[in-house]
Amino acid sequence: MIVSSYLYTVVAFVIVNGFNFLSQIYLASRISPDVFGAVATAMAYVVVATSVTQFQGDKYLITSDNIQKEIGAVFVFELIIGFASFIFVSTLIYMSNHEESFYLYLSSLILILSPVLSRGRVLQESNMNFRNIRFVQVINTILSFIIILILVEYNIIDDFFAVILFRYLSLMLESIYFSKYLFSHLEALKISWSFARKFITTNTGLWLGGCIVVIYTNIDYMLLNVANVEKTEVGYYWMAFTFLSLVVKFRNSINEVVLPHARKIQGGGEESDFYNKGMNNLYILYSLPFLSLFICGDSIFSLFLGDNWLRAYKITLILMVAAFLKGCFSITDIFFIVKRKNNIFFKLSIVYLVLLLIVGLLLSFFYGVIGMACAVVISTALVSVASTIYCYKESFNISKYLFFIILAAVYMLLIVSLEEPNIFYRIVLCLPVLSSLYMGYKVRLI
Repeated sequence: MIVSSYLYTVVAFVIVNGFNFLSQIYLASRISPDVFGAVATAMAYVVVATSVTQFQGDKYLITSDNIQKEIGAVFVFELIIGFASFIFVSTLIYMSNHEESFYLYLSSLILILSPVLSRGRVLQESNMNFRNIRFVQVINTILSFIIILILVEYNIIDDFFAVILFRYLSLMLESIYFSKYLFSHLEALKISWSFARKFITTNTGLWLGGCIVVIYTNIDYMLLNVANVEKTEVGYYWMAFTFLSLVVKFRNSINEVVLPHARKIQGGGEESDFYNKGMNNLYILYSLPFLSLFICGDSIFSLFLGDNWLRAYKITLILMVAAFLKGCFSITDIFFIVKRKNNIFFKLSIVYLVLLLIVGLLLSFFYGVIGMACAVVISTALVSVASTIYCYKESFNISKYLFFIILAAVYMLLIVSLEEPNIFYRIVLCLPVLSSLYMGYKVRLI
């Protein structure tokens, strides 16, 4: 069943992001870059403000022994928090006197309510019904594409609202669909103080860690600004970082599949075998984006983005090494969530933020955007070591994978530094990684 769930996830991911890419190309041809910049700048504050009030109720429910009994209490708790969050964010928007304040109010409402209404999706995830989940994602994405195409083509909405719809319409449609599963299981809309304390205690680590993630996801650009890196170079880094973000989104989709499976097999040798095979499969899976871009990424950049974006190619490859590490060690995130060791997630997020601040600022001063990209890799690698140590303390030993994966990451950085222009020699340079993938698949030596 897990293989079919992976397959549904991969196919849906390709279709969803393919339509998102088409939407972005279409909007870019109709709307000027300054509008995109205005939306990005305005929404950055809204996203940060709303994210700090997301208590990650889905993670709590997926590890609950009685989802049907607790989903109503989680819904009420998050709805109360969401209402308070909307008042807070609305106050900030009002004080900013932004000329497009109505759209910012609307966006904040979508960002706050959509996760709460989507809690019904957890019921589908717990039953491992990923075919339905991914089908809904694909249909919503296609429907959003058609709606935006019609509204923009016939000038029904202005440009600012069009960009906002591009970012959030699919999310809104998905939350509306999954709310039917939520409301069908709300036997009583009530919440007790004892449950509220339990929920807060269990999820505080995840909540704080999520806040830190939002900060360190946006702090790269602040550090590059402090280091007085040219805006053009920052633009290259932004383009490269979008590829990393794409892999992270894919990782989150894969984690959605792994989490309910891991929840059902706690304890015993079956659990240990599950995590060991998981590490092996993730190594194979997350090596492929780097290998693909290393071999023919420059041609892809020239074809779709133009030669003026080729400077971003090397930065992208370096960040793909970070994506490789994040993907491989995402199994530790699953382990901590299942064991409800959410405080560890928060501690690791703090460690990553501190490392990125120190190493990123230092390297960006001397090496610009290349240094910042290397700082992301170094910070990710060190946090991976820390997560391995925590897992070992929890009687989950993945140290044998740590050395092999870090060694592979170092080799990837080495072949990137060679800047080999010949595609045949690039394939030759990839042979050690390809050989390890084959061994991992056939005999599971990794």
